Amino acid sequence: MESTAIKLAPESSTSGLTDNNVISLSAIRKHQRAVRRHRNNMIKQRLMGLGLLAICWIIRVMTGDCLMLLIFGMIALDMLLNPKYIMKFNVKE
Repeated sequence: MESTAIKLAPESSTSGLTDNNVISLSAIRKHQRAVRRHRNNMIKQRLMGLGLLAICWIIRVMTGDCLMLLIFGMIALDMLLNPKYIMKFNVKE
């Protein structure tokens, strides 16, 4: 049997630990920053893939050799079309 002095006080509504499943504002902002960071990194990856594809195409036009386009073109297409990270981004958390 617990006395009333030992019972824990209910948490505040901003902590996210109540029985009402309230999410704290800091958790929402942290999630929004993570979503924004992911979107920006995917844009960077796709731009790098597009640039690599353009460089390979320029080399192919200049030399007439398709080897660079075949090798690096597959990597560039993977960078463009893959929904996951291929490049490693140095991100502060």
